Amino acid sequence: MSVICRARFVLLFLFVFNTFLLQAQTKRALLIAIGNYPVKNGWDYLNSLSDVPMIQGALLKQNCLPANITLLTDAKATKKGIIDAFDQLINNSAKGDIVVIHVSSHGEQIEDNNGD
Repeated sequence: MSVICRARFVLLFLFVFNTFLLQAQTKRALLIAIGNYPVKNGWDYLNSLSDVPMIQGALLKQNCLPANITLLTDAKATKKGIIDAFDQLINNSAKGDIVVIHVSSHGEQIEDNNGD
């Protein structure tokens, strides 16, 4: 086999190998959305749950499997819930995986109660 044929073979092998590696990437996502805030001081509810369907739709269009999308909303989005979800995401992910983390929430306006 000539040097040119070997070089073509090596390039073809690398191309095919890299293509399989890219296809083997797993896409994972953690979506955190908090929109159910208690009404305090007369302020209306603030809602960011409407972001979830749009983000999920975009992920699905990018071939992220529904089983690889973890969703935490409202009461499930506690400190413990978020830490556990991150731990699970880390444990399930491998080198080369694509990971998306999206947080959607809003604060609540309150009156200054101490003049600071």
